[in-house]
Amino acid sequence: MTTTITERIAELEKEYNRLITDSNSKKLTTNGSFGKLGSPYSILYAPTELVEVTLTGQLSLLMLIERMELAGIPVVSANTDGIVLKCPHDREWLADEIITWWEHATGFGTEETRYKALYSRDVNNYIAIGEDASVKLKGAFAPAGAGLTWPNPTVEICTDAMVAYYKDGVPIEQTIRSCTDIRKFVSVRAVKGGGWYSDRPPIPKKTSKKRMVALCEQYRAASYDDLLTWANSNLNYLGKIVRWYYAIGSVGYIRYQSGNLVPCSEGCYPLMELPDALPDDINFQWYIDNTVSMLL
Repeated sequence: MTTTITERIAELEKEYNRLITDSNSKKLTTNGSFGKLGSPYSILYAPTELVEVTLTGQLSLLMLIERMELAGIPVVSANTDGIVLKCPHDREWLADEIITWWEHATGFGTEETRYKALYSRDVNNYIAIGEDASVKLKGAFAPAGAGLTWPNPTVEICTDAMVAYYKDGVPIEQTIRSCTDIRKFVSVRAVKGGGWYSDRPPIPKKTSKKRMVALCEQYRAASYDDLLTWANSNLNYLGKIVRWYYAIGSVGYIRYQSGNLVPCSEGCYPLMELPDALPDDINFQWYIDNTVSMLL
């Protein structure tokens, strides 16, 4: 029986997904077991061993970092389970020797991933481009995956534009304006107690007298109490999970039941049901400006 290329690709994709699932499940088991060492409600509770594991790992990594720095090999960043080196080409042999020595001294094993470029906001949030042109997104830049509770989708088009710019030099505006997938433009957030949408600008309950006078003049209100009443009327209940995009001309926002602003929701418009096409009033410029600010 002859296997077609399409069938072979499908088989490889199935095998890849199986391996990823198996790897993630083992990682979850290992990390979960370690976390239970610090839980008094778990049969694995062992605070002394928790401290021993943590300190042993951190001190071992510090030993490796020290050796690298003393050898003139810069350590760009370090986490609890790994480090990133910016190793000069003429010292790669020395880095290999240090790592081999460290593995024998500690009994730990290492794995190497080579990056062509690394763009970090901080140690846990970065975009890494591999030598094989693969892209790794970590933390705030990671897309939401099926079945995951974190991270929530948050204007993923901005990350896509950053990746295209860093990897291939594609202009940010080109990536954003050419995208037709509404899911890339939305933000999703769980709102404790439920979220309410207001199509009127947020007015603070308390502010300086000078600011109160300025706001009353701006919105032609007779008093600040009247202004608050106007601003807090005409609310639309959305639910405990809210979804929105940024719309041209919108001054609205989403608020908690307490009246506090849901972060990053100013200038939004709710989108509780996904449409088949992009809304006509989508504010492309907001997404462009936001991406530029992420680059700075």
